[in-house]
Amino acid sequence: MSGKKFVCICLILCLLLPVLPAQVFAEEGAPAEPSAVVTAESITGTDGAVETAAPETTQPDRPTEPPKTQTEPVQTTPVVTTPATTPVPTTPPQTTPPQTTPGPDGGQDPVAGNPPVLTGYRVSTSEIKKDGKVTITVSVKHPDATLRQIGGKENLDITRLVDSFSGGTVSVDVTSKETEMLTYDVTFTDLVYTGVGKSLRFLAGYKQTREPFNTLEVTVVEAVEYVPPEPTISYGGGGVQMDSSVPNLVVSGYNYGGNPVPAGGKFSLAFTLLNTGKLAVENIVVTVDGGDNFTIDGSSNTFFYNKIASNKQEEQTVNMQAVTGAKTGAQTIGITCKYEYVDGSRRGTANGEIRLSIPVIQPDRFQVNQPTLPEAVYAGEETMISLSYVNKGKADVSNVEAELDGEVDSAAKVQYLGNFEPGKSGSIGFVFTPQTAGKTDITLKIQYEDAGQEIHTLTFPLSLDVQDSPVMEGDDMDYLAEEPKSGPGVWPFAAAGAVLLTGAIVFLLLRRRKARKAQLNPEETWEEWDLPQNQEYLGTEHQDEEETTP
Repeated sequence: MSGKKFVCICLILCLLLPVLPAQVFAEEGAPAEPSAVVTAESITGTDGAVETAAPETTQPDRPTEPPKTQTEPVQTTPVVTTPATTPVPTTPPQTTPPQTTPGPDGGQDPVAGNPPVLTGYRVSTSEIKKDGKVTITVSVKHPDATLRQIGGKENLDITRLVDSFSGGTVSVDVTSKETEMLTYDVTFTDLVYTGVGKSLRFLAGYKQTREPFNTLEVTVVEAVEYVPPEPTISYGGGGVQMDSSVPNLVVSGYNYGGNPVPAGGKFSLAFTLLNTGKLAVENIVVTVDGGDNFTIDGSSNTFFYNKIASNKQEEQTVNMQAVTGAKTGAQTIGITCKYEYVDGSRRGTANGEIRLSIPVIQPDRFQVNQPTLPEAVYAGEETMISLSYVNKGKADVSNVEAELDGEVDSAAKVQYLGNFEPGKSGSIGFVFTPQTAGKTDITLKIQYEDAGQEIHTLTFPLSLDVQDSPVMEGDDMDYLAEEPKSGPGVWPFAAAGAVLLTGAIVFLLLRRRKARKAQLNPEETWEEWDLPQNQEYLGTEHQDEEETTP
């Protein structure tokens, strides 16, 4: 329905509404009062403006005149702002199309509904790389709009947004007819790909309408995102300088002589510094630190180099000495490097610390002296030979064993003596019995492990002149018999004899007394005699006997 028809219908309804109440009152028999009522009806247009219809004036019926069969022409009066005093009956609800306002060239706003959508895109090349130019055509359709509703092709408005492309020009080509669903192609010519992301974004809308703009986005799969290469350095020529990795100084090799360094020993340490970076290093200061186990021997521990180019090396030799108290095992020497480097127009500093491993061993200072031989060795008699020892080293002597080898009898030919700590001293003894007289060869062996777990064996070969056991003669026997009298062992035996002699004398005296008493009183027996009660008698009797003795 066009706008002109709708306005005509509204005007007709406004003219007929004032007449209908009077006809209803006449049919009910109510007297018709002459009235001149002016009514106003407001019509709201789609643009929100209020349109006021012209009021209608009705004439009173004349009783003297017959009713007229024809309706009097409607007279209009100027618009009055007074509200109508006569109630206006409501009309049945009607369904009307959405209200629109005239658009350019007689067009109308599109009906609110679904927004425009993308239906596809085309590119001018199969692969789009960074900084490459490309033309992209995007197809769009708007189901709820026609070309007539938007007012023609010139009202299409396309605006680029920030995306993965830059530059280029925009053109629009409508592919639908005037009254069909709106479809069109948007062509972006000479776009430059930035290398970041794969999106193409723009706003699509219509000029001189209230329809909101819509954001449309295309994912261009043909775009190849840019991956930056490894940083490269260009020297001279004013090229762009890029940061590179920090150069490193490492020890590519070192030599200390190959053998373990004895505690207190001197050695030469030679090492090679290698620049593994892509940049040259300058103002290099190298410091050698021996820690608790090494010292510098006759030189400084700091060295200076003006410059070491990329993949170049420098050699250095340092005289060092292991301290006497160094522990056995792998000990470390530290090398610290401080240097500068130039990266383009920027000067940087760096430092590094390197550890070298040097084996150290405490010297073996376990000493065993020659054995002490007896003055004479007799067949069939036990003989003892001893060896004195001392551990003069700074480390333990471990797993010490003593062994006797030869044609002699011994209760323990092999002895396990354990570990000897630093400073320990003592003697190792062997007890054996030769069975035959003559020359007898024996060997004493001492085996142990030093601090470096190296096994050492000390061998002492001996040749003994074994004699027959001596035969004792008379003079020798008398000498042996008389010897205990003056020896320290005679006094215990003399004391024991005295005790026994005293006991015998007491026993004889008691028996003698009993015999005499039995003669005086035969009935008295030995068991009835009480020794404590007769002590006085015993002493008197003994005294009488001494007095009568000549």
